Amino acid sequence: MQVVGLLEGWLVPPAPPTDWLYIIHTPLYPASLAALLRNPAFVPSSIANPHASSPFVPLVLSLSCQLVAAVAFLHSQGVAHRDVNPNNLVLSRHGRLVLIDFGLAIEDGETDDGSRLMHEVGTG
Repeated sequence: MQVVGLLEGWLVPPAPPTDWLYIIHTPLYPASLAALLRNPAFVPSSIANPHASSPFVPLVLSLSCQLVAAVAFLHSQGVAHRDVNPNNLVLSRHGRLVLIDFGLAIEDGETDDGSRLMHEVGTG
């Protein structure tokens, strides 16, 4: 699992009636987890027979482990995503799960005097 990478980004100065425009470029991800789950061809054969061997089980375990690893990494960095859902999980060309959309994320930190500091991070 990865957290979305940033290829480049910049600010465009305001031009009335608009405010500052933030432009970010990220890698292209061909599919979201939501699209995969909506696909009728993505139906595990283990639903009809839960004891049957199915490639669906290792896939679910892999995606679950990748998601838990990404959230654990974010939490170790003091960041809470706050909007983990299938629409904010995309798949790379190689099947790696990538967490995107940090619009609701918050960062927890401490100031020099030891007081708590909470502020929003991510896409505004």
